[in-house]
This record gives sequence, structure tokens and C-alpha cells, in this order.
Amino acid sequence: MALEWNDKVKVGIESVDNDHKELFAIMNQAMEMDYESKEFLEIISALESYILRHFNSEESMMREYIYTGMTSHRQKHVEFMKEFSNIKGHFQTEGPTPETLERIRFLLSDWWVKHVSEVDQAMAGYINHRIMES
Repeated sequence: MALEWNDKVKVGIESVDNDHKELFAIMNQAMEMDYESKEFLEIISALESYILRHFNSEESMMREYIYTGMTSHRQKHVEFMKEFSNIKGHFQTEGPTPETLERIRFLLSDWWVKHVSEVDQAMAGYINHRIMES
């Protein structure tokens, strides 16, 4: 099942929206692949690279605009990284398994979509308001 980019996940900050579109492309690859696919390791590597870059970018933006919800938002990032690290560790010890693929799919389709549509929306609303005040 492909995930579609829509206004519910659009935050109105071009750099963040572009990052999220990139994530949606990776997510759709994960949704379509089989656990025995040669792309499994590539997807995990792409996700790890994306996550580190994107979280750092968002957190820099939150510091720049003195986002009052930064502590809570950053905690969500830490929780995501912990779960992703657990999944990656399982992959490294067990290899590609149906369970690992399902955990990745769930993390992306449930956690990430919810995070973007709720937590990132709140951050973007604050930052967009601060930009307009300037």
C-alpha cells in the first residue's frame, strides 16, 4: 500500500516538506519490497542516513526560532531513534526477516505519519508564526 503525499502531512516549511517527500519515497520502497529483497539493507541504510540528517535539521530550526515545544519534540525523535536502533540491531543479528520488515513498515506508516501530521505540524505552525512576526 503506497503512502501518498497530501496536505495533512504538508507543514508549509519548504525544507521540511522536501525532506518529508524524500521520506515518503523511502517509505514506499519499504512498503513494496519483500523481506528477501536485496534492497532491504539499502532501505535500512537510507532510512538511517535520512533520519539523522532530518532530525538534526529540524532540531537546528527549532533552536533558531526558539521553539517552546523543542524538548518534547526532541524526545519524540529520541524515542524513534531508539526503536529504529532496536530494529536495526535485530536486522544485524537475524538478517532480513518478515518480522523486521513489518516492524519497519509499522514504524514508518504509523509513528512517522502521525509524527509529521501532529508534532511537526505544531512545530511548523510556531515557526511560521515567528517568521511572519519578523
